[in-house]
Amino acid sequence: MNTIFSGDFMKKAYEAISQYGYEDIRDKRLMRLCSRMIRKRNYEEDELLLEIAFSTFKAGKYDEVILEYLNRYYLGTTEDYLDIWKAAVGFEVEAHQLEEKMLCQVLFTEHMLEESGPVFDAYYKAHPNIKIVRAYLTYSAYGYLMKNFQMKEGLFQCMEIEMDQMDRGRDICSLAMLKYFSENPPEEEGYSGWVYREVGRFMNRGLYFRGLRPL
Repeated sequence: MNTIFSGDFMKKAYEAISQYGYEDIRDKRLMRLCSRMIRKRNYEEDELLLEIAFSTFKAGKYDEVILEYLNRYYLGTTEDYLDIWKAAVGFEVEAHQLEEKMLCQVLFTEHMLEESGPVFDAYYKAHPNIKIVRAYLTYSAYGYLMKNFQMKEGLFQCMEIEMDQMDRGRDICSLAMLKYFSENPPEEEGYSGWVYREVGRFMNRGLYFRGLRPL
């Protein structure tokens, strides 16, 4: 039976790491110690544990406990959020907090919009903060219109659901959908009426735009 990090020995090992660091400990052993200490402390936030958890993750050594801990407490780059999220999905670990942090950071930094699409899809399905959802949809519509960002069909479906409840973002989401439908005519019936109503709404306000082919 392996008892290297059990009981009092685990506590002493962690105290030694707190004093001398963990650079000389093999990644796999460090991961085991970190995972057990997280559970022993009932997932309470600890700066050193969080540092170790992220270090072992970057070394490719992690488990469900470490991923859950990073989901709760890690603050870092958008790229790191995405890497942790992919690992959490692979381990079927709930990552709602991580998704929210990443989407907020995407909006704040205006970075990695296209890469964040799958994260948004997962977040939207699990009791999201609706303000974050609508801000993300508005920024996505802007990126699609002005910067030619690629957007999946599912994001336009979310816009269709949320658009009528939006205030300032409604127009830009409507324009993004009009552009999308002009390039990808929908097979379902009923969209032609919506397109004509939306175009008429803009025209009544004196707003005209080019490049949209009628359905």
